[in-house]
Amino acid sequence: MDVEAPLDIPYTVRVSARAKRVNLHVRPESGLEVVIPRRFARRHIPALLVAHRDWITQALARCEAQQAPYQDAWPPTSLDLVALDRTIALVYRPDASASQVRWQLVGDQLTLSGATGQREAVVNAIAAALKALAKDVLPPLLARLAEQHRLQYARVAIRGQKTRWGSCSSSGTISLNYKLLFLPGELVRYVLLHELAHTRHLDHSAAYWAFLQQLEPAAKVLDRQLDDVGGQVPWWLRL
Repeated sequence: MDVEAPLDIPYTVRVSARAKRVNLHVRPESGLEVVIPRRFARRHIPALLVAHRDWITQALARCEAQQAPYQDAWPPTSLDLVALDRTIALVYRPDASASQVRWQLVGDQLTLSGATGQREAVVNAIAAALKALAKDVLPPLLARLAEQHRLQYARVAIRGQKTRWGSCSSSGTISLNYKLLFLPGELVRYVLLHELAHTRHLDHSAAYWAFLQQLEPAAKVLDRQLDDVGGQVPWWLRL
């Protein structure tokens, strides 16, 4: 009998107290991640990866294909905000005497002035502009969805989380990632409903998923799609 060769793909392992089974995630920024329950024996991971070889290689290929060409270039010349169906052009006005970067968003043009040769300063300015834009767009959408489904939350905050699209605290504060602007509209809507559902169930129990699927019948499908869209966010915003 032939024995399949081990899967020669690097991966990271994360132990989760909430996981009841092994989960595989493939993300552009982190590659293959294996999430295991606390009592799962790590020696079984290689065989599990071989069993899921086809899915893993296909997921990695999808991530690579989703990397937009403009994301590889520095400095960036445009921002493709899929959620808004807008492309923002970036204009640079360098000033050798400046130590910071100022930004001004007018229509579909984002002007960056000052120390535009400093990458960190440019990234921070772009992030600030996108947060401001997200504050204009995401809270009203969240309010409409909450009203539609008769749900309540305390407040909404726009942040730049590294690994989460959103979160909901026990006090009812919903935090949304400004990078949602790079995702398709249906996924943005799903993330907001996902967090609104946490106002009823803070965990990810069966009761939570049942309630979420009342709000969005395709919740499970959309949730899996979120694993494959991180590459739509420019690499320099994911660092």
